[in-house]
Amino acid sequence: MNPLVEAARRYVGVRFVHQGRTERGLDCVGLIWIAYRDCGVTLDRYRAYPAEPNPDEMVQRISEALGDPVASGKVKVNDMRPGDVILMVLVGEMQPHHVGIVADYAFGDRLSVIHAHSMASPKGRVVEHRLAPSLLSRITHVFRRDV
Repeated sequence: MNPLVEAARRYVGVRFVHQGRTERGLDCVGLIWIAYRDCGVTLDRYRAYPAEPNPDEMVQRISEALGDPVASGKVKVNDMRPGDVILMVLVGEMQPHHVGIVADYAFGDRLSVIHAHSMASPKGRVVEHRLAPSLLSRITHVFRRDV
């Protein structure tokens, strides 16, 4: 199993808190930050963003932390592997400003995504779910920084 995926899974169920960086509350960027921290990698504590962050700044900040994307544009399943960080567009949005971690789905041979989502039930949580085609179509960038 990928160590970044293992670290992220420990936070499934933690409540969503904008700019959260602790076990008591995380946002999508916070989940990436804390999972890497748990793997011994220190990332910049990127926090100076509004609830609707600038998508260009997100791409720039994630690239600064994780390196250039390994895939962008129309991303395919074969472009990803467990432990990759993905940047995506949320339903109803036009620009990417949400991140998650690709995982190996626990109930089969498909991929899943772990992310902190303000709309996840109940009342915003870190969740993991299968990487369905509808979600795959919203992924705009794939980043890879091994731990």
